[in-house]
Order: sequence, then C-alpha cells, then structure tokens
Amino acid sequence: VPLEVRSLRIRTRVIGAVALTEIEQTFYNPTDRRAEGTFYFPVPAGASLSRFAMYVEEELVEGELVDREKARRVYEAIVRKMQDPALMEWQEGNIFKTRIFPIPARGPKRILISYTQVLRAVDGVRRYVYPLVSKITQTTPIGRFELNAELSGLDPDKRVGVPSCDDADVRREGNDASVKLVRENFRPTRDFVLRFGPARRSALEFMTDRRRGEDGFFMLSYLPEPDGAAPEKRPGRDVVLMVDTSLSRRADDYRAQMDVLRTMLGELGPDDRFAVISFDVEARTLNNGFVSGPSAVTAVVGGLEKFLPLGATDLVRAFARLDSFLDDFKPRGRPEVVLVSDGIATIGETAPEKVVAQVLPMLERHRARFHAAAMGSRYEQLVLRELARRTGGLFRAISPGDDVRGEAFRMSMAMDSELVDAPRMEFSGAEVHSVLPAAGDTLVAGEETVVLGRYKQVGALTVTVKRPGADDVAAEFNLPETDSRNVFIPRLWAREK
Repeated sequence: VPLEVRSLRIRTRVIGAVALTEIEQTFYNPTDRRAEGTFYFPVPAGASLSRFAMYVEEELVEGELVDREKARRVYEAIVRKMQDPALMEWQEGNIFKTRIFPIPARGPKRILISYTQVLRAVDGVRRYVYPLVSKITQTTPIGRFELNAELSGLDPDKRVGVPSCDDADVRREGNDASVKLVRENFRPTRDFVLRFGPARRSALEFMTDRRRGEDGFFMLSYLPEPDGAAPEKRPGRDVVLMVDTSLSRRADDYRAQMDVLRTMLGELGPDDRFAVISFDVEARTLNNGFVSGPSAVTAVVGGLEKFLPLGATDLVRAFARLDSFLDDFKPRGRPEVVLVSDGIATIGETAPEKVVAQVLPMLERHRARFHAAAMGSRYEQLVLRELARRTGGLFRAISPGDDVRGEAFRMSMAMDSELVDAPRMEFSGAEVHSVLPAAGDTLVAGEETVVLGRYKQVGALTVTVKRPGADDVAAEFNLPETDSRNVFIPRLWAREK
C-alpha cells in the first residue's frame, strides 16, 4: 500500500554529547480497503532504539524487544486473528523495517519511535542529523512536519547552524538554544542537519546510571584542546578514490558524492597522484595508472557526472579491482584509499563481518591506509569503521543536507594530519569492567573519545588519559549507589557491545 505521511513530529533533546530523539508519525491509508503497511525507518549509526509504540483505537500500546523469528511468528498469528500488531525488524545499514496491520480504509495509523545516540565532536563541532529523504517522501509530501530541538551545554561563542534549512527558527540563551522548523506539504530534498559547538568545563566529563543492588553504568567523554596548528601537506602521495555508482545512491547522495570527489581531488598537491575506481555490480578503473594535474581531474569528474547510477553494489569485487590495480601500478610509499559510499553490499558477499574479513587482507597486503566518507543517513558502520580502524585511517559521515564541500575539505586536511590511535584510559580506585569500545578509532588531534562501561562498587574513581607524546590528564569522579538521571546509558552500552 502506498502510504501517505499525514504528519511527522520530531522532538530532540541534546545534553552534552548525547541526543535523545522522539518521533511521532501518522500514516494514512488512501485506499478503500483495510491493508498492511510497510515502512523503513533509518536509525543513525550507533544509535540505540529505546521505544516503539503504536496507537490502537486511541490507546498507546508499547512494543517489546524479542527474538526476530519469535516476533515474526507472533505477528503472523495476530494478523490471522485480524487484530492490530506491528513488527519492527533490523535490516542492514541501520534500517528498521516495520510492518503494521491493519491500517483502516481511509484511516490513519499513529506510531511512536525513540532512540538515543552519541554525537562525538569532530573539529570542535557536534552534528545532529535527522534523515528526511526516503522513498515515501520522494513520491508523496509530508502533510505537516514539525521539528523541535532543545540543546544545552553549548559554546556561547559558536553559532548553531542549520545548513539544510535556512528558515529554521534558532533562539539562543547563554549555553542553551532551541530550534524549530514547521512545514506544510513538505517534500524534503535534503536531510535535516544541526551543527553546534560544545562548551566544556574540563577535558573529561562523566555520567552514570545505576539501580540499587545492580552493577552501574557510566559514560566518559574526553575532548582535548585542539593544538590549532594547520597540518603541512605531505608531498608525493598516491591516492585512490573509490566512488559508489550503484542504484542504491539517492540523487542527492550521488550529487554529494561528486562534491566530495571534486573537493578531495582539488586539494591534491602538484606532486600528488591519483586514480579513481567506480563500482556497482562491476568495478572500473577510470585511469590507466596513477595520474595528476588539473586536466586529469577535469576528465575524471566530467566522466562521472555523465554516469547514471545503476545496479547493485558488489563491495568485495570493488576492492578486488583495487587490489589488482595496486599490483599493476605500484604506489609510491603507503597508498591512501578513500571510499565514497554507504558501504552496504547488496550482491556478492553481503554479510558485513565477512566483507571485512575478505577486504582487510587486500588493504594490508599493500599497506594501504583506508578512509571512509560514509554518505547519507544510511550506511554500514561495521564495515567502514572497522576497515578504517584496522588500517589507521579516518571514518567520517557526510550528509547531503550538511556543508558537504566543507566536510570533504576538513576530511582532506585531516588526512594530511598526523593520525593517532584513540587515547588509552586507565581506571583506579573503584572497580570498573566491560569498558567499550575495546579499540578506539583513529583520530586527529582534538577529536573527542567516548567510552562506556560498568562498575560494581560505589566510591571514588580516578580516570587517567594517556596519549603518546602528551602529558597525562587525570580526574576523579564519584560512582554513586543510585542514579536515575541518565537512563539512556545502559542502552548505549548494549548497542556498543
């Protein structure tokens, strides 16, 4: 059934590095018969789904997290009884597929979804992205759209930017801000993006959650002061850009990918060389070896601009093409590989962990440093982040609704910087355990690190941050007996696990 979206209300609360989002969405069945509806809801990578509920005859019924096969059996049994179930299932690329039955003839169905996510500061800026562009909104407009965001803990000297919606109502008061956007018959062409700078009282900040008699949870963020030094370009680099040309690319995603490509090629120095591989079902090298200079850039960009995205995505085949290219045309030193894609394989090997297992040895064989420019609101974080982490490269998410060229420029500059491993956290005093992630991302100086963990006993905890070539940073925090202010931490910890 081609459902209509009668209304979409989004309420977001940002507290420090954490964003809590609640969505109330009303669908409408325009047909004369009762029907089952299916919609796909993208959840930001790393976010933790905390609520799924549906109104049944004006009564709000809460969903329950259970095993997928059991949920599907229960759903089908209820449908046979002509009652009102809803089934939400996780799909690849952080997508939740939701089946709802029945949606009454010429009638609405209202659902609620909530999720929590960590907004890690990069280059001194936090970014909040709400995915708006979908197959539904590209064919039918949203009847009424309303977004309200409340932000706290902001740097009063940095502006709150909404690059995708210039008419958003932004109001500031000290370290707080509110953002409101209302549209009627809204047909979005870009995702909603918020950019803001965090205010920090100290480099280390700490939050806890604990129920009496149970092990507690904590979230620790470390945001060092940036050194302010502009990176010096390293001469004589060899760079391979891999560009996704599959049909999975939305029109705005593909335009954004082209902006990333133009920007990164434009930032290459006179001694740098590059090659471009485009891929979908097949993989094609657009250069006969490494090339350089403005005319080579113009030729490659012009060819890709005429290209029509087509077919599925065979990610392993794309990297196999990279592997043979680096065999045929030996790079000078350690090659830089930049993937501009959502990283979702839809043909060939599609399981994320198996994609990593097959691709990583190819990159390691050539000592390649892999960087991922994850495009759009839907991408396979496991593949992109793990490959970047294991080869010492960067992972960046870029939304078409953001300042795409600015983000690509900053990523290009970061690739010129000295990249370092995530700092090592040492804990003393009260006992902590199950600290995640076990291995952090590759970072540029000044980037934020966020870890989550558990603790057994109450009392004083000393945290010491150790970084090669830098002074240790230490702080003491209290682990309380009970704390119910930050109930989102257990879900974020479980999501990271």
